[in-house]
Amino acid sequence: MTFSPRTEGANPRSKDLDLLSTEAMLRVMNDEDRRVADAVAEVIPAVARAVDAIAARMESGGHYHLFGAGTSGRLAVLDAAECPPTFGTPHDWVVAHLAGGQSAMFVAAEGAEDSEGLGAEDVAAARITPKDAVIAVAASGRTPYAIGVLRSARKCGAFTVALVCNRPTPMHDEAELVIDPAVGEEVLSGSTRLKSGTAQKLVLNMISTGVMIRLGRTYGNLMVGVQSTNEKLRARAVRLVETITGPNSGIPEALAASGHDVRVACIMIKLKVSAADGKARLDAARGSLRRALDS
Repeated sequence: MTFSPRTEGANPRSKDLDLLSTEAMLRVMNDEDRRVADAVAEVIPAVARAVDAIAARMESGGHYHLFGAGTSGRLAVLDAAECPPTFGTPHDWVVAHLAGGQSAMFVAAEGAEDSEGLGAEDVAAARITPKDAVIAVAASGRTPYAIGVLRSARKCGAFTVALVCNRPTPMHDEAELVIDPAVGEEVLSGSTRLKSGTAQKLVLNMISTGVMIRLGRTYGNLMVGVQSTNEKLRARAVRLVETITGPNSGIPEALAASGHDVRVACIMIKLKVSAADGKARLDAARGSLRRALDS
């Protein structure tokens, strides 16, 4: 029997989309977008399992790899690219792989998604190990590239997650864990960059943020791993240190001595230690400011 994903079906609520006024058309889109949050809420238990499993592997020296094609792959690239500046992580902690290579980020290479072999090749090139976690993202849940990724990654012993927007799908049989927010038919039939893409972005945000919180890369709800690479972020770093340590005239000096690392500056001020000692304490706490201060 032919698999027919709901995400590619016709949405009865947007049947006469081109006949509506612009405002009415946009309200239809907005009404449909409201359904996305509910679909994601339904799968939070599965998202939580993914966060805990990925964090456990990264705590043991593993890495988090995301694979996808088309819109799904571009969302994966965006999520991975934002981890280093947001959480101060090494660039190889969270790595995205886009079917068709880097150029497919800007010039569509949608044919790449049809190759299961390409998915296996990309897993091999990434040198996936049993310590790693792999998520394959595909709205339809039937993309050959994503299926090839999951099959190959499981053979490598990695923890595998499928992020899809239909249920059930062929990818349900290939992953150790499935996250499947069922968003239904798109406003524009088959355009999964809409509700499906929004659901995938929400879930990817939750996973990467949740993993980094579990790894201690935040302090409460503060983004203490942020890299101070411009004036706005340097000003934010000052505010972060002041929030954690209290008003202190030595904050600019501590930040300068720490290489503008908020966590090291906080350790320096709170524990009254040098920049070198602060960095050593942070390293011993595996990058967690809370653990460094508590110890």
